Amino acid sequence: KFTIDIYKRIVAAKVFIDNHYADDIDLDRIASQAALSRFHFHRLFTRIYKRTPHQYLTDTRIAAAKDLLKKEG
Repeated sequence: KFTIDIYKRIVAAKVFIDNHYADDIDLDRIASQAALSRFHFHRLFTRIYKRTPHQYLTDTRIAAAKDLLKKEG
């Protein structure tokens, strides 16, 4: 179970990824957005989104790259 506060912090960190995927961000920086330790954040993020923060960041970057290729083509 998650408290509403924890859930909101995880979502805020996901939004941070969405807004900063092109920057040099790592797990420590993302977890700090949720004010959680990297280990606790990783576990909670993975439980909520069914993929690790790194997988989500990579998927977001790939989707953005595909969009850029479509616009150029």
